[in-house]
Amino acid sequence: MRPHHVRLLVVPTAGAALLGGVLWLSGIPLSNAGGTDEGVRLVSEGTEATLVVTDLAPGQSAERSISISNPGSEPTRLSMTEHGDAVVASGGAAEDALQLVVEREGVRLYAGPMGAMSDVAADQGWIAAGSRVTFTFTVSLPDEAPPLASRAELSYSWETAS
Repeated sequence: MRPHHVRLLVVPTAGAALLGGVLWLSGIPLSNAGGTDEGVRLVSEGTEATLVVTDLAPGQSAERSISISNPGSEPTRLSMTEHGDAVVASGGAAEDALQLVVEREGVRLYAGPMGAMSDVAADQGWIAAGSRVTFTFTVSLPDEAPPLASRAELSYSWETAS
């Protein structure tokens, strides 16, 4: 496969429809869009996004989403890589790990400990020319887990090829 130079736009979906429409028409790239809510935030810049958990109580969960657009005139193949280590609560036991579910357009891609997807590029299929896909990240802490010992942070990167 030869690399295909397609600009990916990674943005949180909350409010992205209106903003995305305006920026899509103006040709201005999106960068560093994000938000904070309930101690969990997803911040994007270029083709990378960072998921940060600073406060999540046992039994609590939070969902954050981003959209990736292909503004090009050709379809492009997408791959995603997670960068980071597995995150556990203050007790340190594996069953107390911060849990993560990643979905693309409602299809589950991963469910398990946050940071345990490994640093391997995972094929995410094709994005049609002029279309957008949404990835949803749901973070939760098991009911019986102790509180988080420290801030948890992972990054995700997306690459394209034709």
